[in-house]
Amino acid sequence: MASVKMVFSSLLIAIVIIIETVVIYSGESLVAITILSTIPLYFICRIDLLYGWLSFLSVGILLLIISPHQMMFFVCTNGLVGTTLGISKVKSSSFVVQSIACSIALYCGLCVVVSVLGIESFAYKNWYYILAVIAFCVVYSTLWNFMLARIYDYAKKITKLEIL
Repeated sequence: MASVKMVFSSLLIAIVIIIETVVIYSGESLVAITILSTIPLYFICRIDLLYGWLSFLSVGILLLIISPHQMMFFVCTNGLVGTTLGISKVKSSSFVVQSIACSIALYCGLCVVVSVLGIESFAYKNWYYILAVIAFCVVYSTLWNFMLARIYDYAKKITKLEIL
């Protein structure tokens, strides 16, 4: 069973890499597609927590080799959301706890991105921007939590895979 989990996780990692590199090779016009990389990471974390963390790290390392810019956005946003929601879903059955954990992780990730990009006034000086970012993180995390739970349940129902 462990080898099946490893192979399935590897296939999902390949899907994440393909989704993330679409932006590199097609330009910024398809950047919205990268939010879909959240789904395979969520699945991997639901299958096995260790594989989830290792997948997050391996995708980050592979993206660092391909494009450090894309790696930063993946690690601080989409990858972080998928991994955090997957882990919190396994560790807690409370929808609110899962959404709050993901919101905090996403807020911290966005602060890192903003700091690296040098948009200091956005993240630190204006309290209404901070509230707007926090509100965005809560809404974004809650929507993803709701959608990913439904997608996972549907995939589990239609595929009848034992590892899901």
